[in-house]
Order: sequence, then C-alpha cells, then structure tokens
Amino acid sequence: KKIKKMQKKLAVKGEVEIKDIINFPGVMETSGDTKEEKTWSYIKKALEKALMKLIAFREAEGKRLARDFARRLTVIKKKIKDIKRYGKQSVAEYKKKLVKSIKELSEEAELDKGKLEAEVALFAKNCDIAEEITRLKGHLEAYRDAMKKARTDVGKKLDFIAQEMQREANTISSKSGDFRIAKAIIEVK
Repeated sequence: KKIKKMQKKLAVKGEVEIKDIINFPGVMETSGDTKEEKTWSYIKKALEKALMKLIAFREAEGKRLARDFARRLTVIKKKIKDIKRYGKQSVAEYKKKLVKSIKELSEEAELDKGKLEAEVALFAKNCDIAEEITRLKGHLEAYRDAMKKARTDVGKKLDFIAQEMQREANTISSKSGDFRIAKAIIEVK
C-alpha cells in the first residue's frame, strides 16, 4: 500500500509487481544456514493446500454441471418425443391437404389414388426424420454414459457428442416444414 501511495504521489507510471517488492533490499533475506529443504517444506505445504482447494472446487463445479446437463438432456428427450409425434402428424396433414387440393382442382375428373399415394410417399421420404431422431436419441444416451463413466477429461468427448446432437437437430430442422417441429428444435438447440 505504501509503495502504491508513493508511486501515485511521485506520478510513477507502471505496475508494481510482487517480484519488485521481493527483490527490494531488506524485504527478503536468507541467512547462510537456511537449507532449501526447510524452505521447500513450507512451499510444498502451501502448494498442496492450494491444490486440494482447487480440486475440491473443480469437483463441486463438475457436480453442478452434471446436474444441469442431466436436466437439459431430460428436456431434449421430451422434445424428441414431441418431434417424433409432430413428424407423423405432418405427413398425415400433408396427405389431407393434398387430397383436398386435388379434389378442388379436378372436381369432375376421377382421382388417381396411385398417383396420390406416390406423391404422399415422396413427401414422406423427403421429410422423413426417423433416422435423425434415432441418431439424436443415441447421442443423448452416449452423453449420459460419458457423464457417468468418465471421471476426468470428459469435456472434449461431451463437446463432440453435443456437436453431433446439433448436427442432427439441424438436419431435422431442414427436412421438416412443420412449425411445431421447428419450435421444438429451437428448444433442443
């Protein structure tokens, strides 16, 4: 405090660091009979105490993150169920709209059921999200397993799985034209 006060009073620029204070004559002195082992034991004790506190903090932080991740995975799992249900409804709704449109356009003409079925099948194929849903469910399970099994350095693996989940969500979003699915995907993301 005194050095900073003096620095301010004398308008000296720059920062005063601990090494500057320690190197100042008379601040730290060693006598000729001080042994490195004696000094090291104090340093080692302080270092071990600091490391134990760091480890305890990281473990507590990891537990909080794991609880939060588990909660988020539960939300995603529910949204996947909704997406699956909406996907099935979407195909049925498309078929209804298509039949109605065709009937309106061809009031007098006979409806070609084969052509209608082919059109609905093509639509269903192009917007089929079953494979992506299956993969997304698999990624959820892989994420949960990684959280349970790994004790250290699990972050990179979880990041990778999260990226894969994001990729599947994006594919579902791009394949589907259903607003309810788009909304659910936004919540998943």
